[in-house]
Formats: sequence, C-alpha cells, structure tokens
Amino acid sequence: MARGVTQDQVNQAADALLQRGERPTIEKVRAELGTGSPNTLIKLIESWWQSLAERLAAQARANLPDIPASVQQAMMTLWSEAVISTRSTAEQALLERERVAAESSAEAIRRITEAQAEEQVRRQELALALSNADSLKTAFAQEQQRSAELQLSLSDAMSLLRESQVATDDLRRSSDEAQSHFRSDLGATLILVPTVAHRCFPQAIVLK
Repeated sequence: MARGVTQDQVNQAADALLQRGERPTIEKVRAELGTGSPNTLIKLIESWWQSLAERLAAQARANLPDIPASVQQAMMTLWSEAVISTRSTAEQALLERERVAAESSAEAIRRITEAQAEEQVRRQELALALSNADSLKTAFAQEQQRSAELQLSLSDAMSLLRESQVATDDLRRSSDEAQSHFRSDLGATLILVPTVAHRCFPQAIVLK
C-alpha cells in the first residue's frame, strides 16, 4: 500500500461504498482510494468488517435496547460469517492474483532464457562466420601469393625461352654462313683441281 493510506481512510471508503449499496471489496476500496495494495487492503477491510459489526451491534442495542441477547448474538454471528466469507473471497482473489503473477513471471523468465540462448547461438554462429571469413581471407591471400610466384616463374621461363630462341637463331645463322663458306671453298677447290693436276702431271693428261 502506498504511504499515507490509513485504516481510517479505508473505513471511510468502505462506509461510502456501503451507503451507495455496494459491497466493499478490495477492488472497489482501492478504486475509491486511488491507491493501496491488495495484501494490505485485505487486512484493513477485514478490520473494517469487524468494526462495522461492532458498530451495528452497538447501534442496535442503542436503538432497540429490548432486543433479546439471543437475537443480538445471532446478528453478531451473521456479521462474523459475512466477515469470514469476505475474507475467504479476498484471500482467494489474492491467491489467484499471486498465481497469475507467478505464471506471468515464470513465462517471462522462460522467454528471457530462450532469448538469451538464441542470442548465444547467434553469437557463436557470428564468431564461426568471422573465423571462416578470416580463414578464407588467409587462403585467398596465399592463393594470390602463389599466383604471383607462378606468374613470376612464367615470366622468367618466357625470358629464358626468348633468349634460347635468339641463341638458336644465332647458331642457325652461323651454321648457314659456315655451310655457305664451305660450299664456296669447295667449288673453288674443284675448279682448281684440273689446273693443278695439269701442271703437276702433264704427261698423265697427254697420255689420256
């Protein structure tokens, strides 16, 4: 109950409800006051019922002094039963509220637990995805390095091939030149052979 709500305030609210022909329940008293917790109001309303029974009994004795004691006792019994019934109803309503509140709290805790578990799973999946991304980045960098190395090796091989082709062309030209010189020298030699033979062996040529 909020601070400042007293037994007198509850009594006044309950009396006002009773004068309007309404049964003073926890909800109605709370609405009349605009504040108050069920746990506290149930005690204050019970006290109001007890005081009401005593006030009515006193009023009855004052207004009807000749009422037999047995009738007065019966009236008190009826009021006591009304108090007990009201208390039981209020307690049942309070227990129902507590049950609903407990179920709501349990449901909220369950949802929070599920949300936390889902969040943990998402965090793990994100961490795994980031780890895989890092692995892919590393593998990609390694592949790029290998590709660069292969291109460098290919460039070196192409340079060697070009150098080899140049050397081969040089050798071919040298061979062609050597063969050309050889043929020229051979032709000149063949031309000189008869002349040299005539000079060296004139008789052999004549006899022939």
